Amino acid sequence: MMMDKQIEVNLNALPKEILYRIFNYLDDFHIFCTMKNVSIYMNTIIDQYHRYKVLTTLQLCNKKLGVEEIIFVANTLKQNQIVTTLDIGVNEFGDEGIYYIANALQKNQTLINLCLQLNKIGSQGTEYLANSLIQNQTLTRLNLHYNEIGDEGAKHLGNVLQQNKTLIRLNLIHNKIGEEGTYYLSNALKQNQTLTTFYLAENEIGDKGTEYLANALEQNQTLTILYLAKNNITDIGAEHFGNTLKQNQTLVTLNLKANEISSQGAEYLADALEQNQTLKTLNLKWNKIDDEGASYIAQSLYLNKVANIFYLFDVLLSYYNLTNEMKYFNDKKQFQKALELFYQCEQTNNEIISDLSINQALKSCTNIKDFQSGLNIYQRYSSQIEKNNYILASLIHFYMQSKDIKNAQILFDRLKNKTVGIYGAMMKGYITNNMPQKAIDIFFQITNPSITNVSLLFNACARIATDETLNLVKKVLSNLPDQYQNDKYILTTAFDAFIKSNDSLNAEKIFPKIPQNRLSYGNLMSAFNRTNQPQKTLEFYKQMKINQIQLDPPVCVLLINACSALGIYSISKSISEQIPESFLNNIFINNALIDMWGKSGCVEKAKNIFDSLIQPDTIGYTSMINSYGLNGMGSEAIELFNKMPSKLIMEETYVCVLNACSHSRLVEQAQKIFSNIKNKTENTCTTMVDCFSRSFLFEEAENIINIYESNHSPSPSMLMSLLSGARNAKNSQLAEKIFNRIEKYFPQIQDRIVSASVLLANVYASTGQMEKSLNIKRKLNEINLKKPSGLSYTEVNNKIYMFRAHDLSHPRSKEISDEIEKISKELISYGHKYDSSCITRPLNENESVESVLCGHSERLAIAWNFVANPNISRIQITKNLRVCGDCHESTKLIALIRQCEIIVRDASRIHYFHKNGKCSCQDYF
Repeated sequence: MMMDKQIEVNLNALPKEILYRIFNYLDDFHIFCTMKNVSIYMNTIIDQYHRYKVLTTLQLCNKKLGVEEIIFVANTLKQNQIVTTLDIGVNEFGDEGIYYIANALQKNQTLINLCLQLNKIGSQGTEYLANSLIQNQTLTRLNLHYNEIGDEGAKHLGNVLQQNKTLIRLNLIHNKIGEEGTYYLSNALKQNQTLTTFYLAENEIGDKGTEYLANALEQNQTLTILYLAKNNITDIGAEHFGNTLKQNQTLVTLNLKANEISSQGAEYLADALEQNQTLKTLNLKWNKIDDEGASYIAQSLYLNKVANIFYLFDVLLSYYNLTNEMKYFNDKKQFQKALELFYQCEQTNNEIISDLSINQALKSCTNIKDFQSGLNIYQRYSSQIEKNNYILASLIHFYMQSKDIKNAQILFDRLKNKTVGIYGAMMKGYITNNMPQKAIDIFFQITNPSITNVSLLFNACARIATDETLNLVKKVLSNLPDQYQNDKYILTTAFDAFIKSNDSLNAEKIFPKIPQNRLSYGNLMSAFNRTNQPQKTLEFYKQMKINQIQLDPPVCVLLINACSALGIYSISKSISEQIPESFLNNIFINNALIDMWGKSGCVEKAKNIFDSLIQPDTIGYTSMINSYGLNGMGSEAIELFNKMPSKLIMEETYVCVLNACSHSRLVEQAQKIFSNIKNKTENTCTTMVDCFSRSFLFEEAENIINIYESNHSPSPSMLMSLLSGARNAKNSQLAEKIFNRIEKYFPQIQDRIVSASVLLANVYASTGQMEKSLNIKRKLNEINLKKPSGLSYTEVNNKIYMFRAHDLSHPRSKEISDEIEKISKELISYGHKYDSSCITRPLNENESVESVLCGHSERLAIAWNFVANPNISRIQITKNLRVCGDCHESTKLIALIRQCEIIVRDASRIHYFHKNGKCSCQDYF
């Protein structure tokens, strides 16, 4: 301090190089406090000196700074653009000094960390500081611990937290804040969106203040660390926090050290931790928690999937090691070793047997299905077990696993204070014992379900998989608390319920929110395949590749099945080339490939794979026979069938070979095969009826139906096959007779009634009975019953396109319409006459027979191929319905006129429309 006069005389005149050297020998305190005489130049000097020595942090803590020195620091702070951290704690300059610092904060643009601990700051000083912080846009950390701000000061800081947008850390330890001050701070936390760390330890908030904070945390979405040590919090306060932790999903650290919490409070917290999925650190040292309470918390540590650091209690140490060792063995599935350790301690050190170790012993018995040992353990420790809800939950689980549902129910009904864990054990037990509806009933008894309870509900709904349970999943999922909405455990089980209920739309919506791996991708692809969305399966395969998720055999089979459904050669070829070579020995993949190539119109490739099989199984033989049948190769199908070992022949094999005969007019061969079938099922009989009906052998077909119905109820499939044959033969008398039987026996099966009505209307139209045909169509229209919409897939320029009948959704729809009109003119010039009998509904005012038939899905697909590639020589289409007579005749002519081979796979077979204007089916379809 003796240097002041010399510096006052000479410092400003010194060269910068000399100043730098002087500064090197001075600490922050002397730079800012001894050189008061150069304060007007200080910012210039420091800005230049900053290049030589960075001064971003000023440590002026415990320097005995008075108000005069603080005024100097504040004036410098107003202009300084370098300092980011200022520590002026432990100087005791009080409210007067903080006035100047607060004033400086309104102008400073760089300070982010301000330490003001131990400065005797009261409510007045806090008000000064609060007013400045409302305007300040840079400060992120404020340390006010060990001051005297009180409830009034807390009120001012509450105003700050409601308006300030930058503060992330606030330290108010030991500030004489009580219930009232906590009320103001808590209200602010409900609105605050930036604060992540809040130190409020060593105050006097009590249980009421804890209630205020707990309520705030149900709304706050940013606070992750909360310190409340030494605040006179009792079990009542612990209960408040327990209720909050069941909902809050942001808090990571909670410090409740040195309060008045007993075992009752520990149970409240433990119950919450079973549901909470974010809290990682809980400090409960130096409370009044005894052995029982400690076991509640310790048990929650085992049940909680996230928590990894708990400050427990000395009372646990005597038996915690035993429990840990048993848990280690159980986790490693070495259940017998865990039990041996338990029995050893019973003999040598019985006093360390705790509730937790009993729980582990019951778990061991359950997993090795040693139910007698489990019952013996229960009998030895029944008085101890029945005081602990966690062990009771394990006992219920034990009973359920041993299929002793009666005793589990008796125990459950006897308990008055059921925890979510006990409800969960009961739900899981019912699901395990294939009683999912009981599990659903239990769920509705729970007041505040946990994540586990909700997940078990969705699991139960997935087991039932009806429209009712699907709607229940949707309802519960949409009404979950916000903190549950993105929980991966809940979403994964909801995803499974959607998958098993064939609700691929909702499964796809939540898919991005669940862990994405081969299993989840495979489940979604399987749902797409089951709901006739094979193109979706291939789209998600592209996502798999982007996410670098490797294929496995089950996913390969799903991709191949999607290709089978699409039936497009180029797509099948592309996917087959991406299957790892190491998988090509897999029998499931080979069988799927045989089916895929057969349905894609490439019998030769299917045969090559079949021939490579050393020992084909039932599926391999049946897939190859079906491939022959679809492609009109009935003789080859019969030849392979005759070579098939009889022990491998199943119902599906008979159906496929009879179908092959049916579509190739091999009636006598079909009769021979059918006569050798010992157990004639509904499916095999239906296929034989179809074979006879296609050849107009209606007497033989009816004979099979009569024999079948002598021992069984009428079959809608058989009657529909006969009616289809009557339609082809234009036999209106037989068609009426069969339709009346279908209407009599199956009035409730709407899709059958619609299909039968359409077939009968077609018969009437084709035999000139137009009024009868129109009456049927009007009736269907009046009761709003419609034939399933036609759907066609095609591939153009390596992209899959899907068209529905009369589809206008394509971006180039106008060009497609123009091409259809052009094709129609060509057809008419070649003598084609549109067949009105193929129309299944009344015409609208703006429609004609031509416009309706030209709007069929395969016509749109054909037109789009020509729009995209005018000189195309090969078109391939897959349709979901049987091709109508008019489209069949039109496609033959289009192939001839445009000299383009057109392959159409419909619901029955594959049609090869050759350039000579003929079809491979020889018009037998």
